Amino acid sequence: LNGAYLDEHAVAEPEAVRFDSENPGPEPTTATGDPAGEGGDVQGWVLAPPDADPDSTHPLAVEVHGGPHAMWSTAGTMWHEFQTLAARGYAVFWCNPRGSTGYGEEFAAAIEDNWGPVTTADVLAGIDTVTERDDVDADQTFLTGGSFGGYMTAWLVGHSDEFAAAVAQRGVYDLTGFYGSTDAAYRLVEDDFGVTPWEDPDLLREASPATYCDRVRTPTLVLHSDDDYRTPANTAELFHRGLRKHGVETRMVRYPREGHELSRSGDPGHVVDRIERIARWFDGYSEHHDAARALDRPDEAGLSAGEDGGDNTGNGENDENGE
Repeated sequence: LNGAYLDEHAVAEPEAVRFDSENPGPEPTTATGDPAGEGGDVQGWVLAPPDADPDSTHPLAVEVHGGPHAMWSTAGTMWHEFQTLAARGYAVFWCNPRGSTGYGEEFAAAIEDNWGPVTTADVLAGIDTVTERDDVDADQTFLTGGSFGGYMTAWLVGHSDEFAAAVAQRGVYDLTGFYGSTDAAYRLVEDDFGVTPWEDPDLLREASPATYCDRVRTPTLVLHSDDDYRTPANTAELFHRGLRKHGVETRMVRYPREGHELSRSGDPGHVVDRIERIARWFDGYSEHHDAARALDRPDEAGLSAGEDGGDNTGNGENDENGE
């Protein structure tokens, strides 16, 4: 079925990796003092650029999945995003950190009350493993993810200087604002944190990425859909405003007429635009790419939707270098 396409395009094949992770911090407990689950074996994959020179090194693009109680494999709807980044010269890494499904109840429950620190420990352990490869540039790491992956992208840039640039997609950035605006996922807050905003506002504030905007130094692109009712755009606006107020290089792009499923079933022009914006943002901070920052380029540069006379996708941009 895809033979003609594959005859004309080089496609990378994923390589399986496994690595050990440890509990974050000196005490293996959650924010409420409960066990955080044992650290241990985590499954992931690496997609190296196709047809690459075996002696070359590549920047690393790290992808974090949504859910948080979900899982990734080597198939599915993220194939185009991964393959596009690999074709542009990035090694792509993704994994199933604790909290993922498919590895037993204890593994899935290990992040309850403690989304950020436990997932951070696993993602950073995976990066440490992958950057030991001879074909990966350990000093050029990039980060993106959607939904819970957007939450983790924002959390990680607020707690680590590991990344050259990041793209937060359709994320949750303030748990109280999310609780009051989501269509149904407020139950995720109740189930995973065991509280409502009235019962323990401090816990939810401490677990919200927007709280740590003052710590962010990583250039961060924020992508969101106007009609996303699962993770509404209000907390993305808050996160973006916080980045601007603290002088972070940032841009926010909102997609009209799109919902939470943009990456999977959105308008084809928007689907392509989203992937190209991720790559363009990364390229501008990559030492392996001869590209200006997206903030310094014309709006349509590097975007196929704008090649014939401007951006015709209808995107709303809020473009800032920080205030």
